[in-house]
Parts: sequence; C-alpha cells; structure tokens
Amino acid sequence: MQARNAYPVDTCTGGCFVTKRYEIAPGEKVCDLDTDLDTLPAWGRLVVSELGVRMMARCLDINIPDNDILATNDKLTAHNRDLVQENRKLRKVITAVLEAAYVAGYDVVVPKELEAV
Repeated sequence: MQARNAYPVDTCTGGCFVTKRYEIAPGEKVCDLDTDLDTLPAWGRLVVSELGVRMMARCLDINIPDNDILATNDKLTAHNRDLVQENRKLRKVITAVLEAAYVAGYDVVVPKELEAV
C-alpha cells in the first residue's frame, strides 16, 4: 500500500472504485493498494475492513481517532474540571496563609497571581 499523487495508469475504472471520481484535488493523494485485479476472483465485491481503512488513512497521513475517543475526552474534561476546582481551593488557602502571615507582622509579599483568586 502506498500514497500516490495521481491514479496509476492501470487503475481499475480509471479512478476511485468507491467514489467513482477521476479527478484529484490539488494536494490530494490516492492510496494505491498494490493489488492487481488479475489476482482477484472474477466475481464478488471489493470489501475493505476497518483495519484496512485505518491503514489507508495512515498511508495518506490522516489520523483516525479511536472509537471511544469521545468518551475518553469526556472523562479527561471532567477530570480537568476537578483539578481546576482543586487548584482554586489550594490557591485560596495559600492566599489566606500569606495574608495571615502579613497580619502577624511578617514581611510577606503576596504574588500577583494569587491576589486574583
């Protein structure tokens, strides 16, 4: 399997057997399966598995995410939300400690990042 900038001369139907397109947009490539139709049976359907589609996409430098990428993304978003809340709490606590030290007479400078909490 290899990526090409044009349809090979001996391409079945002269173009893409799935979309029936003959033209290629600028910058677009085609995936040559390197399989001659003479080696295939004279009847039947051309079928491509999910793995085959992923291999073709990889050949064309297209990234197909995993099936459960949305679920994983939702979990990461929820975890990130929890971490942001915990970070805010910790920053408030640090600010309170620094303010208490300042009130107690210690020479403490509160960083600008913590003042905005």
